[in-house]
Amino acid sequence: SRSRRRTGASACRSTDGPSSWRISDGSEAVRWSCDGSPNFSLEAAERSEPGTDVVLHLREGEDDLLDDDLDEDDLAVWQAIDTGLRTCDRLVEGSARTRFASRVAALANPVLDRLGWDRRDGEGQLTSQLRGLVVQIAAIRGRDATVAAQCREIFDRWCASTEGLDPELVVAAINAVASLGEERDYSTILEHFLSSDNPQEKVRLLYALGEFDRPDLVRRTVEFAFTDAVKTQNAPFLIGRAIANRVNGQIAWSMLQQRWDEANERFPGNTIVRMVDSVKLLD
Repeated sequence: SRSRRRTGASACRSTDGPSSWRISDGSEAVRWSCDGSPNFSLEAAERSEPGTDVVLHLREGEDDLLDDDLDEDDLAVWQAIDTGLRTCDRLVEGSARTRFASRVAALANPVLDRLGWDRRDGEGQLTSQLRGLVVQIAAIRGRDATVAAQCREIFDRWCASTEGLDPELVVAAINAVASLGEERDYSTILEHFLSSDNPQEKVRLLYALGEFDRPDLVRRTVEFAFTDAVKTQNAPFLIGRAIANRVNGQIAWSMLQQRWDEANERFPGNTIVRMVDSVKLLD
């Protein structure tokens, strides 16, 4: 068994080298080596004994995409990889980020090809969850247009009816559309949140609002978190997601600072530290 308990991710400089980052998630860890050049190439993950590090290297001066796909179908391992990808995505900009996205897509797409988009008879829940995770990795961090278009199609079908749709793919599609979407998508998700009577669905839809990165939508999200439409125990986590936004998280943080006294009066005391935890991700 390779089960692992997840206790929250953190990133720090690694002793592996001056340009190395180590991203740890409880007993899991993902280590990235960035050799200072924006020209990265993603090599296959090295996995040793269960419970030890998953290691991914970004090396300088190599233009080839991933030659051999990662023959890995363990959900826990991919969750650890995703932790590293999310953190390293914040470390690159411009053309370097474009190349980084290409390598991420090259890593994720072979796994998605093996899994397929449709659930198979007798398929376990972990496999379904893995499919959803890999779809999100390819669409959001890999910026794969084909996968993103498929997510859009699933999202549009979900807007009409949830019948016959894999719940894990619906979650992936909603998050992908939120990360890449526009105001009309925001309004659609918000409308479904307000009308849903499914508690789990409401929470997923609520947190998806924090993934939109347009400045006006980030502001709208923080303002919405302070309304009676959002449960006070959920609002701090929505604000935390907005602060963690890669593009405009600073807007959310500034808005929260302006309403700090109100937040402390309105939200449960034990959620405040969780709300501001993502401030560490800001520049």
